[in-house]
Order: sequence, then structure tokens, then C-alpha cells
Amino acid sequence: MTRLTPSLNCFRMLLSACSYQSNVSGADTIYQLAKSEYGVGQQLNIYMIDVYARGGRLDEAERLAKGVIMKHRSVAWMTVLAGCKKYGDYERMQRIQKEN
Repeated sequence: MTRLTPSLNCFRMLLSACSYQSNVSGADTIYQLAKSEYGVGQQLNIYMIDVYARGGRLDEAERLAKGVIMKHRSVAWMTVLAGCKKYGDYERMQRIQKEN
């Protein structure tokens, strides 16, 4: 039987759907599979930042944002800041604004 290989866009769409549904555990499963089986985890970090920020897992969102390449850094931090605002974590928001 032939095994199909999902494209990077397939993973992006799945993670975006999980993000909008606040399905953090589903997104974690997809992300781990993408990293371990297909080696595309780094390209999906910005999507996982969104998942974590929307889901209130701001520690994970911040951890991933620190490792994002320069090209996407502003989007990553704006996403984390939006999560801080949504969940009322104003201390983290101020700290991130000072650091970046």
C-alpha cells in the first residue's frame, strides 16, 4: 500500500484549524508528528505560537517565539502579546515589550 506524505500546507491548515477551535492537545499531536515523522517542525513554529497563545499556554508560546527566525519574529511576538491581552497577563506583556 502506498503511503501519502502530507505537504507543509496540510500541516499549516490542520494547525490553524486547531488554533481556531482552541484544540491545543490536537495541535500538539500534529506538531509532534510533523517534527518526528516529516522533519518540518521548525516551519510550523509560528502556527504553534498561535495555538498556544489562543489556548492560554503563554509559557509555551513565549518559549517558541524566542527561537523564531528574524523574518517572522515580529509576527511571533505580536501573537504572544495578543494572548497576554486575552488572558490578562499584563506583567508578561510589559516584560516582553521591554525585552523586544
